[in-house]
Amino acid sequence: MSFLITILILLLCYALYRYKRRRVHELMENIPTPPGASSVFGALKYLPQGRHIIYKLLVDYSRHALENKGILRIVTDPHLFIGVSNREDVEYILKNYLEKDNIMDFFQEVLGNASIIASAPTWVRRRKLLMPAFSPKIIKRFVNIQARRGKELADTLEMDGRVGSVEFSILPYIHAYTLGSIVGQGEDTKSFLDLIMLSEQENRLSDEELREEILVMMLAGTDTSAVSIGYTLLLLAKYPEIQERAYNEIVKHLGNTDRLLQSEDVMAFEYLNNVVKESLRLFPPVPLLVRNSGDAETTLPSGPTLPSRTTVFISVWGMHRDPKYWGPNAECFDPDRFCDKELNVLSFSLGRRNCIGYKYAMQSVKIAVASILRHYKVVGVPEVIPVPTIDSTYSIMLRSMDDFKISLEKR
Repeated sequence: MSFLITILILLLCYALYRYKRRRVHELMENIPTPPGASSVFGALKYLPQGRHIIYKLLVDYSRHALENKGILRIVTDPHLFIGVSNREDVEYILKNYLEKDNIMDFFQEVLGNASIIASAPTWVRRRKLLMPAFSPKIIKRFVNIQARRGKELADTLEMDGRVGSVEFSILPYIHAYTLGSIVGQGEDTKSFLDLIMLSEQENRLSDEELREEILVMMLAGTDTSAVSIGYTLLLLAKYPEIQERAYNEIVKHLGNTDRLLQSEDVMAFEYLNNVVKESLRLFPPVPLLVRNSGDAETTLPSGPTLPSRTTVFISVWGMHRDPKYWGPNAECFDPDRFCDKELNVLSFSLGRRNCIGYKYAMQSVKIAVASILRHYKVVGVPEVIPVPTIDSTYSIMLRSMDDFKISLEKR
């Protein structure tokens, strides 16, 4: 008898729970769900993928969303998760939803309340304090530091016997380049760490806030650029004709000299800029963003209404492969698509909470790639089709499973 009473109580509790959630279910009726993903147990079929499960889920769910107007419902109960890859919806969300979701609390153990994961009020204050260190004038001054680190990168690869040798992982070398660029100083340029510490003196960042922001700079400022450089080099190895076009552009502006790159050179590398953008489009270092919809229902530009407190996963990976925006060759590696100046990638997010250092990162990637290409040919197995295949995995950052293995030949 007591067992039946327990069952009855559980059924009544569930009925009450569903009644309170009726509005959520009503709004979600017309949003498609990937097969088996209507509950937490739906993802269990991906467990054999091991640590690569997240990337597999990202790819499969992003493709499913693209087939269903760029939106899908991943889980409804006990909490609602929505995936979005429709560009208009993504832009609306990033411009209007400033709060990161509670799912980001996982990172607080390491990053504290750093601006990259902080609540909106905390982010607004810190963003204002950090902005002077990332002004265009300051970023331009770092060209000299990055150029010297780029030359050191090219020289080190030869000194270590990596040129003309077997395949190797270039990731440790580009990590050294990106880290050295951040902590390095020029004759008339303070390092980024110095600039952030000056912000502390002038705008009263506390010691704890200073530690958190420096940690983010060390992690995000090195890893995102390193991953972007790695994927760009892999793609150039797969498409040697594109690599030669980029190399010829570099030689056209620099000649056969070994002088350091200057700001004017970097700005003149238009085709290389397109190559880097196309690499970021197909393989964004951060392929997934998270936002919370806030305390009120919101109607997206494409039509669906999201309940309050919805966790929204934004698939940058999926949005960058949407044929409605990028055309029928959306899966192809085609830098010439960026001759259309209206096309833009969202690899560094969008809106007020975009990446504060995206201009620095783009500058860093172009200088590193140019420093390598002007001395060496990047060699790999050429792709026979325009759709590149790079086995990748995703945890905090997207990265190739072989840690960006390439070969180099002296030019």
